Amino acid sequence: KNDEVKYLDGQLSPAVLFENLKSVVVKRWPEVKEKSKIPTLTYVDAAGNPTDDSSQGADIRVTTWGVNKAVVEEFHQLLTDLLPIATRVLDMAENKAHAMHAKIEKKKDVVKAADDAMPVDKDPAKAGPSTQALVDKAVAGKVKNLQAQIKKVS
Repeated sequence: KNDEVKYLDGQLSPAVLFENLKSVVVKRWPEVKEKSKIPTLTYVDAAGNPTDDSSQGADIRVTTWGVNKAVVEEFHQLLTDLLPIATRVLDMAENKAHAMHAKIEKKKDVVKAADDAMPVDKDPAKAGPSTQALVDKAVAGKVKNLQAQIKKVS
């Protein structure tokens, strides 16, 4: 068990955690980069000459497609933020585990308090009275009372 704990602690070390997460981000990067291309536009006048003035009815043409610099910056920022994000996720998981443990302990305390307040027969093998037996006993008591009242009247 100690070896397992040491192994898991090693997997959660900052260096190992960063490398594992980085490999996921880097693996997905080519697809993101390909989907985030933006055009480089040029304006061409009626004679086909490039112009800087787009207000005179110039035609707009795409000269090249390139990777969006904002997406490249986001990629680098994500790599920088990987470890803080992972640490926050681990903290949330730990907090949830602590809350669940506290909830279970509280339930155990409630059960113990209820058991202390209401002692019950601890032997589950011993059967209690059946519902039919309880009904029969109640009916017999009422019938007995009624018979006594009939005798008084007669």
